[in-house]
Amino acid sequence: MKLNHWILFCSGAFSALIASAVLYSPTIAQTDFDDDLPQLSTAIEVPDFEAPVIPANPSTLAADVAQNSAVREPMMTMTVSAAGSITVQLINETSDTLTYQALGDTAPRSLESNSSITLQNLRVPATVTFSFANVNRNRQTGTGLTKAELKSDPGTDMLQLVIQPTTDLDTEVSNLTVESNGNIFVF
Repeated sequence: MKLNHWILFCSGAFSALIASAVLYSPTIAQTDFDDDLPQLSTAIEVPDFEAPVIPANPSTLAADVAQNSAVREPMMTMTVSAAGSITVQLINETSDTLTYQALGDTAPRSLESNSSITLQNLRVPATVTFSFANVNRNRQTGTGLTKAELKSDPGTDMLQLVIQPTTDLDTEVSNLTVESNGNIFVF
């Protein structure tokens, strides 16, 4: 490493160290900074703050969503294969193209209007997200919102997710989560 790079690295590291010491200090003490101001020596307690952890791996996001949904009752339950996978059929009953993604299993993909796709061997816990590809979602005006209906065929162990347009905020959803135990949540 060249000397000027080393100096820049050290100065940046030192600045970060000082900034973190100031930001994460448990108390902030005020003292006299100017002779004209009254002297203050009151310490203000700063409450502990835990920053949210954003997972680097999308498959852990599915697990986090499933874990946080534990306080809600599942909409239904399905059988998970011995290999820990499920099959989900997405059915687009809207007049627009949808974008969907099985987090950790697929990249974002398109699903044309009035068509369907079957996603096989999705690892559980699994989260499938969906939204309109070309219509902006706006909860205030009720545009770009979707609702979903779940259907299960016990003979094939396949879950069908029928996606339809809605303007009703009470029925609006954009995520399907299936936990490792087969509990299914739509929100």
